[in-house]
Amino acid sequence: IDELEELLDEKSESKTKINFSTIYTMVVLNWQYFLLSLIIFVCGALIYLRYAEPTYKMSARLLITTEENKNNSATQMLSQMVDMGFISSSSGIDNEVEVLKSRVLLRDVVKDLNLYSQYRLNGRVKDVIVYNKRPITAELDPYHLDSLDREYIELESLSAIGMRVSRKDGVYYVEGSVHHSGKADGKNNETFSLKAETLPMHFATSLGTVTLTASPRFSMNDGDEYSISILPPMYVATRYLNSMTVEPTSKRTDIAQITLVDANSQRGMDFLRHLAICYNRQANADKNAIAMRTEEFINDRIAKIKIGRA
Repeated sequence: IDELEELLDEKSESKTKINFSTIYTMVVLNWQYFLLSLIIFVCGALIYLRYAEPTYKMSARLLITTEENKNNSATQMLSQMVDMGFISSSSGIDNEVEVLKSRVLLRDVVKDLNLYSQYRLNGRVKDVIVYNKRPITAELDPYHLDSLDREYIELESLSAIGMRVSRKDGVYYVEGSVHHSGKADGKNNETFSLKAETLPMHFATSLGTVTLTASPRFSMNDGDEYSISILPPMYVATRYLNSMTVEPTSKRTDIAQITLVDANSQRGMDFLRHLAICYNRQANADKNAIAMRTEEFINDRIAKIKIGRA
């Protein structure tokens, strides 16, 4: 038995030596193919990193002030009771977090910053997103902009305007079309082509009147071509909602942390800043409405008391 085990060990060692020697020989004899594969993979990775569209993750913190957290002693006592497990309730910050994730609020941000119009500089291989340095701005009249939102919400259809704006020999050329999808897919698509020597220019489409204006700070060079898309603000707000998270920093604070992922860092930061502005504006509007209703109620009661005494 011992002799048989030794024989088996020798055979296994010989097989291992043969396998290693075979692999070594294969690598040495075919080194050029391995080197070529390495070069191809490295070049592919560099090309991907060069032309892939990057994404940026940004965050901001917002202090939530409610009527509930103005009374510090009561708030601390409530927090201690929640920690000990005596009660379980939804605090004011939880409600405000839901308000911050409201599509109506995000739609106000999109409309104020004109984010429903998206711009790209057409290149030979890659189209680059243009935000704060765009030489041209496209806007849709407010009435038809709201109509796009109503059609998107009620009919679950998406209608948009896509156009290419170029400049040659000082003349602006605009070519584009109107697209429909969803339940409005049966509508006829419209194409348009026009030119103008100066901006601003206005032209009518089936979705409304489009206005193109030139930037006072940046000029459009001859030979440049920009792709512009005009989308429903509610659709853009929905996309921002899907790429955004809002959550309290902890159970003991009234600070909400907002995290956003966007393909343009400056656009994302502007969105977060203006979200805070729109949130405060809506909160003040709600307080003013409550104050007006309270005043009306008090005046009505006073009037009834006067009539009763008379």
